[in-house]
Order: sequence, then C-alpha cells, then structure tokens
Amino acid sequence: MKYVTRHDFELYLIRKAWEDPDFREELISNPKAVLERELNAEPVPEDVEVEVLEETPEKYYLIIPMPPEEFMGRALASREFAAI
Repeated sequence: MKYVTRHDFELYLIRKAWEDPDFREELISNPKAVLERELNAEPVPEDVEVEVLEETPEKYYLIIPMPPEEFMGRALASREFAAI
C-alpha cells in the first residue's frame, strides 16, 4: 500500500468533495466520521476537534497549520496516511 503526506490526503478530500456533493455534505456535518472511514483509522480522540470550512466567493480562509513537530504528536499523525 502506498503512503502519502497529510497534504496529499487533504487534497484527496477536497477533490472528492468537489466531485461528490453527498461526500461534501458528510465531510462538513461529520468530519470525524469521514476521517476515520477514509483513513481506516481508530476513532479520532474526543479532545481533538475537526472543523471543515467551506470558502465562498465572498469569504476566503487562509489556514496556518501547526508546525510539523506539534502535529506529529497528535493522534492522527501518529501513523502514516494510507493512500485511498
């Protein structure tokens, strides 16, 4: 099985959300469940919050990710992301 980076996995989610309106709605309404399913992962810990923001023509988001050394300590980063 091929492994990808966090960035690659996020791009996969974005592309799938663009192509599949039902997936997009589920990603917005229940992001933890989608992450667990798409990663074939254990449940996201309760203390980890996952929020999906959708840009509009009137609103643009610039996300500053946490530094890699901090991300690597989180539950989702404790394993490599499997390619979907």
